[in-house]
Amino acid sequence: MSASTDHLYNLDQRFRDGDDHSALSLWVPSERISLHRIDAPTAPLRKWPSLIPWMLEERILGSVDEVHFALGERFDDGSIDVYAVDRSDMREWQRVAENAGVVALRMLPDYLALPWEQGRISVAWHAGRCLVRHSASQGFAAQPALAWAMVERLMAAETIPPRLSISVPDADSIPQNLRQQAEINQAQPDWEMAEMPASIDLMSGDFKAQRQSSPGRVWQLNAAMAAIVVVLFGTYLHLANGHLSAQRDALEDHLSASFGRVFVGHKAAVEDLRWVGRQQLDRLAIQRASLDSMPLRALVALDNMMAGCGCDLRSLSADGNRIEIEVENASSLSTRKTLIKGYTMDMQRATGGTDAWRVTLTAEAAS
Repeated sequence: MSASTDHLYNLDQRFRDGDDHSALSLWVPSERISLHRIDAPTAPLRKWPSLIPWMLEERILGSVDEVHFALGERFDDGSIDVYAVDRSDMREWQRVAENAGVVALRMLPDYLALPWEQGRISVAWHAGRCLVRHSASQGFAAQPALAWAMVERLMAAETIPPRLSISVPDADSIPQNLRQQAEINQAQPDWEMAEMPASIDLMSGDFKAQRQSSPGRVWQLNAAMAAIVVVLFGTYLHLANGHLSAQRDALEDHLSASFGRVFVGHKAAVEDLRWVGRQQLDRLAIQRASLDSMPLRALVALDNMMAGCGCDLRSLSADGNRIEIEVENASSLSTRKTLIKGYTMDMQRATGGTDAWRVTLTAEAAS
């Protein structure tokens, strides 16, 4: 949706292409607009919309509630231009634009389309009225008789009369006294090429333009958003992968350290921990099974029994179901009441030694 410039009165000449709305900045009738230069309020800018109507109440005919005020140029001396236009006119101009299939982006008084330079008054003819511009921001529109009278007063008010440029289709319509000192031509305002001042826009506040995006613009925005999403997603994946890698490294270090604490003296690569750990567990299971076998379990029990008895071992024989030992100096052993779970113990005095005893352990299942 491209933006260009035209006059409100020319909208009925524009060709509307289906539902596609053109975006235009519009020149609107200056005779419906009044310009007031006032001292800028000293209050914060956000309070100006409520203060300015009451500052201009005495200059406005009718109720200020029915008038729309738009800020214009601000000056170094602290003053500011304020444009006043009836709210009904603003609504009507927006309705005309909408009916013509136009999206109005800005609205400015049409006298500002005239060229201006310091010390010059520009006058042009449009739609049976005279447009007059006599400063960077000031001007008016009026019927010819009133317009010529106001131009004469503007020239008379200056110590050095300004130059006068008049563009009308019929030079005879110009008063004789103005005709003699004016530069006269038949040029008409070029609404499409005239430059709009950036500091002025009647469409403010309640009448602020609602800009619409064209399908092409929407597609570009969607494409840009999709690209941003892809970049953000890629960045997220990169950061997530980095975080997971750090967690993996920390877990590998923890597993290696834990493996070394459980299986003292054994090391293994992280990828081999499961297999090596299984081997070590199988080895420990075999050792435990061996310790639970009949001979070893009895020997362990005898070791506990003979601890601190002062005995001297003479001989030991063992098989799967029976263990026989001979000990000397076992008088203290003979007086102990000893039970070994899973075995029947028999103690008899042996020959050929001093205080010698024969201890026989027989597995209960085999006895």
